[in-house]
This record gives sequence, structure tokens and C-alpha cells, in this order.
Amino acid sequence: MGVKVIVIGAGVGGIATAALLAKRGFEVEVFEKTGSLGGRCDSLEIKGHRFDSGATMFLMPEVFADFFASMGERLEDHLKVIRIDPTCSLDFADGTRLDLSSNLELMRRQLDGFEEGAFGSFLRHLSFGYEAYRDAIPRFIRKDFDRMGDFINPANLLALLKLRAFQKHYALVARSFKDERLRAAFTYQDVYVGMSPFAAPALFSLFPFMEIVNGLWCPIGGMGALSAALVALARKAGVKFHLDSPVTRIETGGGRAGAVIVNEDERHEADAIVANADLPYVYRSLLPDDGTTARLARKKYSCSAMTFYLGLSRRLDGLETQHSVYFSKDYGAGFGALSNPRSVPEEYHFYINAPTRHDPSAAPAGRDSLMVAVPVANLDPAFEPNYDGIREKARAYVMGRLSRATGSDVDSLVDLEVCYSPKTWKDRLNLERGSVFGSLAHDMFQIGWFRPANHHARFKNLYFCGGSTLPGSGVPMVLIGAMLTSARLGDDFAA
Repeated sequence: MGVKVIVIGAGVGGIATAALLAKRGFEVEVFEKTGSLGGRCDSLEIKGHRFDSGATMFLMPEVFADFFASMGERLEDHLKVIRIDPTCSLDFADGTRLDLSSNLELMRRQLDGFEEGAFGSFLRHLSFGYEAYRDAIPRFIRKDFDRMGDFINPANLLALLKLRAFQKHYALVARSFKDERLRAAFTYQDVYVGMSPFAAPALFSLFPFMEIVNGLWCPIGGMGALSAALVALARKAGVKFHLDSPVTRIETGGGRAGAVIVNEDERHEADAIVANADLPYVYRSLLPDDGTTARLARKKYSCSAMTFYLGLSRRLDGLETQHSVYFSKDYGAGFGALSNPRSVPEEYHFYINAPTRHDPSAAPAGRDSLMVAVPVANLDPAFEPNYDGIREKARAYVMGRLSRATGSDVDSLVDLEVCYSPKTWKDRLNLERGSVFGSLAHDMFQIGWFRPANHHARFKNLYFCGGSTLPGSGVPMVLIGAMLTSARLGDDFAA
């Protein structure tokens, strides 16, 4: 019998790590708390309506192609994806709209209508985003870090200074655009990882470049189809999945992690263990206390979201793109509330995913499926917001704003509705503070070497993967992390 590895949690990171290890010849079993696979990259299916429950954007296709190639497969043989353009429709509170697109002539006409010379500023901003993408991905994202010197060295510090890593993203963009709407258009993407552009580093300028130039893609079948494709690869490689099997403890001793306890009383031994559950939860609930839980509690956490899954009785006319963002009147106040749980704004920024625009199978014929995500403050242990009140206020604002924008009484069209609050995300997936975008934030002292490592310092056969470990959150980052973790584990056991 070969080396046995147990993976705790079947999010994208756990599934991908399990698949890669099985491909290398390890005997791998995955224990998942819930009754489904995919974690935050799963589908919610009710009465013929299908919603992406968490992640909705397929970015950085080269990462997915690399992963499938590492499994000896081709992405296109397992998943159909189509490129979306315009990538996202931005609706401002004054009634104006901007469609982000790789069509430069369309962008020129739109941008120069907002502000004289804005198109030139846009091209310069894309160029900077390209430099950030070109330099940061291989230098800081696709690398494991064993020592501080691997991350903090003269070459890397020079690169970070060049990429304005110590400047805030909004401040950088504000130097290029005077119009607040354009400042919003090229900074809001930071919320993809649960960050405010007023707190995120300027190197996050790579996000608009990724979306507009590298492209935003739509998987037919939703992001859940991606998870299903990863599961199929894992099973083909020999991985065994156990659903409705929550791990309640990692058994440790003698400097090793020897077994997991499932459902309180089932003991499963392993030569190595990989925890894909959210890292703060792992240290607090599955491992003996060594002080790490307290240290993690002092770190910065990303925001959460109030997420509405709406089945409509008919297609919503006036909502033409799959991805839309609606901005409130005060851009700064909308993001400021995300870091202050005591602040409940009068208006909200919100995002809509309308998958039927490219994939009619997401709803029954003639109907519509909408996922609406309203970023809100997380479950700060010092002060828990009144989420019932926030839910009602946010819902009323979304319905009013969307009805005015589309010319339809949207509320009257809703015949199916589910809402996930930060409490839902915490209880369902053990996400620390309900931070659905990936619990640990991505400021400069929580990325690279500063982000929690993918292996335990004391228990040498215990490894980690997922958004709270390096390189970070977001599906492409988690896939890269799976490749780093599986390579480390494989090399350790080959030594």
C-alpha cells in the first residue's frame, strides 16, 4: 500500500490538491462536511433555477489550462467556456453606464464621454496593470516561500516599489482620472478578494488588466461545472470522496498529525494530512492550541456579503450583460462600511450575476436566475451587526434600484428567493467571520511570505491549501496554491 493522504474539505483547493497527489501515486481520501463538492465554487439548484453559490467569474484561463495539463488532460475536453465581452456593465447612481470591453474603439467613445483624455489614461492604466500581472504573478504568486529572504530581497523590493505596492489602489487611480465614476470603474475589482480599494495595494491594478485584456469567461453549466470537472479528474486519478463527513479533530502526537476524527467517533489514519478548511477554523477547532489562533485573530479579514438568489417568473429585460455592478452615490462610504460593522449605509454597492445571458440552462424556459451580492461587514467578534436589519434594508435598496434601471417591478417577478448572510457562510463552510471572499485580507503584510504557509511548522506531515494560505483567495489563486502544496508534499515524501 502506498502513502496515504487525507484531505479535509472539498473546496476547489482540496479537490485540486487531492487530484494532483493521486496523479503522483498517493492514496488519497477527501472528507467533506457538506453534502456537495466545490465549497464556494458550487451550484445552488432549486426548481430548475441554477445559481453560482459563491464564485461567479472565470478569470486567468491559463491557470486552469496549466492545472489540467498537469493532470495530463486538456481543459477544453472537460469544460466549455466562452469569452464574455463586454465583461461587466457598470451602472452609476446618476443613471450613466459604462460597459467594460476589450473593444478599444468602444472604450474610447465611452471614456472620452466621461472625461476629456480619459481613454489615454485608461491605456496607461492597462499598461501598468500588464506590468503588475507580468511581474507579480511569477515573482509573488506562483512561488512557495520557505524563508523571509525568499520574499524580502533587493530584487523583490525593487519590483514592489515599481509596482506601487505600498500605495493604495484608489490613490493611484485617482491620479489618472478626475471623474469619480472612472475611479470607481478601475478600482471596484478589489472586492473580488473582499478588499476595499481604499485599503488594497496599488498592484491590484492587475485586476482590470486581467478582466479586460486576458478576458472574462463563462463556463457553460456555471462555476459548479468547473468543480464537477475537477472532481471527475480526481476520481479518475483514484481519489475517494466522503460527503456529510465533518472532520472534528486532527489527532497529533510525536511531532506528527497521525489521523483525523470524523463525526466525533470515526478515526482515520494517514501518512499526511492536507487541511482545505478555512485556516483560522483549522487552528481553532481541529488542532491543539499553540497560540496560532490568537495570532490569526489579530490579522486583517476581508468583508462578507449578503447574497440573494432570485428566481424570476420571466427574463428581466434591461439587464443585458451577465455581470453588472451598481454603485451607490457615495463610492467611498459604500466601501467604508465594509470595515466598520457599526456603519450601516443608506445605499449599497451591489453586483448581479445573470448567467442565462450566455447559458440558458441556468433557468427554466422563459424565466431568469439572478444572484445578487451585496458586500457587507464581516462577523467582527467585537461587534456583530444586525444582519436581519441589513438584509431587509439591502434587499429594498436592490429592488428599488434595479426596478428603476430596468423599468420593471422586479420584486413582483420574484417567485423563488434564498438569502445567504455572513452567518450562513460561517455555519455552512466554517468561514472565519463569514468572510466569503476568503477570510484573510490581502494587504502587503498578508501576502507572499507574510501569508500563512502551506505547511505546519511543528507537525511536519500537516499541510494546508485554500484561500487563507499562500498565494491567496480567488479560484485561480487557490488552484495555484493547490499546485504549490501538492508539490511540497510530494517532494517531502520523495526525499
